[in-house]
Parts: sequence; C-alpha cells; structure tokens
Amino acid sequence: MQGEFTPKAVAGYEAFLLGLTASTLYAAFAKTKFDLVAEVAADFPIRVLARSLVVRDADTYKLTDWGNRIVCNTDPEHTDVLADSEESEKYRLLPFRSPVAQEVFDDGSELACQRRGKDGTKFAPRLVNGAPESVRWASRLPE
Repeated sequence: MQGEFTPKAVAGYEAFLLGLTASTLYAAFAKTKFDLVAEVAADFPIRVLARSLVVRDADTYKLTDWGNRIVCNTDPEHTDVLADSEESEKYRLLPFRSPVAQEVFDDGSELACQRRGKDGTKFAPRLVNGAPESVRWASRLPE
C-alpha cells in the first residue's frame, strides 16, 4: 500500500481537501461563536478518513462515535465498558479492552466483503483487493 501515499497519489485528494477545508471553516465562521475542537479539529480528520475508506457521508458519524467510545475508555460518559472495570476483562483481547472494537471489526469486515473483487481507484477497494489473504479482515477476533 506504500504506493497509495506517494506525492502524486496524495495530490489526488487536493480538491477534496480544499473543499472540505472551505466548507468546514465556512460553517464554523458562519456562527457568532463556535467550538474549534468540536466543529473543526475533531470533524475534519474523521471526514478525511471516511473519504479514504469510502464510507458513506451518512455513516461518518459512526467513526467519531466509535473513536470516542474506544479512546475515552476511562470516562463513563463516553464508553460502554470502563477499561479498569471487572467487566472489561472479557474484552481483554480487544483494542482498549472495549466491546466497541468488535463493532469496528465487524463493520470493517462487512465493508471489505462488499468491496472485495470490485474495481476502484479509491484507497479502500485497493486496500481490500491488494492485501495478502493473511492480513485481510477477520470476521471475528478470538475470544
């Protein structure tokens, strides 16, 4: 996948990135007050990731939600299972000891199956079809 990150390949995202930057900042500056982190810094990288993975705009919120629920694993307002709780032991083999990681893997596996064998110039189809079998998405992690 190294070829996906050459200057020429990355330049292919220029129009998207310029448009996303303009629309994100325009929406924020249109308000009299806005939270830079919530409305610009947090949203922008997720939308870039979603575009790279060919995630539908309507599903982009899931990436943010998953990220918050996994990474904020010590905050009861954001996570399903606190990392230092007894319940987290049954998720010890998952990233961040979080059941949300299984949701991410399951959804990613489903998306990979949908894209496998299809042509495409975007990153996700090329990743799914170009990766050796040994590193393709597993349908389930071992429990």
